[in-house]
Amino acid sequence: MILRRKVNSGSWTNVTPANTTSSRTFNDELEGTYQYRVRACNGSSCSGYSSTKTVTVSASYSLSSSPSTSTNGSFHSVVD
Repeated sequence: MILRRKVNSGSWTNVTPANTTSSRTFNDELEGTYQYRVRACNGSSCSGYSSTKTVTVSASYSLSSSPSTSTNGSFHSVVD
């Protein structure tokens, strides 16, 4: 199997090498639109690519409190 990915309007890149039979997990992806397509390989030949599947990653952040003032110019906030 060959799994390819395109991030936003970028180019297609391989995210698994040819003839990989295991699954692939993605963690900590940045916000954006990710498109995936896969093709099956058997020996030296491969099928055409599957239809493209799209995943949109978005994140929302909120401050649980206002930053506190500091005498040394540092601020600390907690992001939920």
